[in-house]
Amino acid sequence: MTERETLRGPPHTCPMCGSEYDRLGRHWGSTCEPALSDHQRSVLAGLALSGCTVDDGSIIVQTTTRPLIEWTADQLGWLAGTLTRVNDDNSNRDPIYRLTTPTHWGVEQYEGWSSSGPPADYELDATAARVWWAYAGGLQWQGVYDSQRTATFSALDDDRADWIQRVLETAGVDATRVGKRVQWHGEQVREWFGGIGERVPGAAHKWAERRLAYQAWADVSRGASRPPQSESKGRYTDEDCAHYLVQAVVDIGEPISQTEYAEWARGTGAPSMDTVRDRLGSGSWPDTCSAVGVTAAGTFDISYDDFLDILVEIHDAHGTWPKTTEYDDLRPSDSPSLAQVYEYQEHEGWGDAIERAKQRAD
Repeated sequence: MTERETLRGPPHTCPMCGSEYDRLGRHWGSTCEPALSDHQRSVLAGLALSGCTVDDGSIIVQTTTRPLIEWTADQLGWLAGTLTRVNDDNSNRDPIYRLTTPTHWGVEQYEGWSSSGPPADYELDATAARVWWAYAGGLQWQGVYDSQRTATFSALDDDRADWIQRVLETAGVDATRVGKRVQWHGEQVREWFGGIGERVPGAAHKWAERRLAYQAWADVSRGASRPPQSESKGRYTDEDCAHYLVQAVVDIGEPISQTEYAEWARGTGAPSMDTVRDRLGSGSWPDTCSAVGVTAAGTFDISYDDFLDILVEIHDAHGTWPKTTEYDDLRPSDSPSLAQVYEYQEHEGWGDAIERAKQRAD
C-alpha cells in the first residue's frame, strides 16, 4: 500500500490572467494561451531526452531525489503543476517524488523523444543538456586515476544509441557505443561540463572530477550519514572527511570558509577543520575544497612570502610584531584575516611565522 502526499498542488495561477484554477490545462484550452519561454522549452527537451513520460500534452517527472525535483519545478516556473511524494509501506524503499505539469499544447511535441529521440534537425543547447545530464547521465572511472573519468548515457538498444550519439554530436561530443551505454572521456568530458553549466541540486555527484567527490556527493544526495567517529583514535578516513565537508556545503552553501566549517562541525561528530584540511588538502583550504569540487571562501591568492610581508608591514606601521589576538585589528584592510592565515603558514606556528618575518625585515 502506498501513501500520497501533495507537496505542491492546486490551485495553480495562470501566468496570463492571474486567476487560480485547479485544472490549468482546461482553462488554457478555453481562454488563455500562454506561450512557453525558450528556457521552459529547453528544460522540457532535457526531461524528454532523459526518459520522462510525455502524454496528452503533459510531462510526468519522477525521481527519488527531492532537491532535484524541486529544482526542476523552479526551472519550469508556472508550468510546474503538481508535485507529490509517494511513500511505500516498505521502509527500505525511498519515496518517489512525482511532478506532473498541466496539459499544454507546447508539451505535445516532446512525445516519443525518450524512445525514438528528437527530430533529426534538433540541436542540443546548454540548458537541455544540463537537465538531461542531471536525470540520465552518469560517471564511471575506467582505472585507479581520477583522470580516467568517463561520461555515460544508458543505451540498451541500437536505435537509442544512435540518436544519443546524434544529439551529442550537435554539442561537439564524439561519443562511442560500448556495450549498453554511450560514452566519452578525456578532454571531451571537461568540455562537456564547461558547456552545460554548474551542478544541479540532488545530482551534484554527476559533476565530480574525482572519485572521492563523486561518492561523497552521491551519499549526501541520497541522505546517507556517516557515524560519528573518535578523532583521537585517528579513525577518520578521507571518505569520512569528504562526506562531512560536502554535508556542510549542503547545509551552509558555498563558497565555504574554514571558520564556517569549524563552527558547523562542533558537536556534530564531524572531523575538525584541521583534520579535514590535512587529509584532503595537505593543509591548504582551497585544495581541501577542490578535492570535493566546491569553492573555498575567505582565501587570498597570495604566497607565503606575501603573508610574511604583511607581518613586516604591520610592524613598520605599528612598531610591534602582532600577536594572534592583535592581528585582525592591525592588518591592512585588503589582507587575509586571522582565520584565513592558515593558508600561508605551511604547517608552522605563529611564532615561526613571526621569526621568518623578522628575518625578512632585517
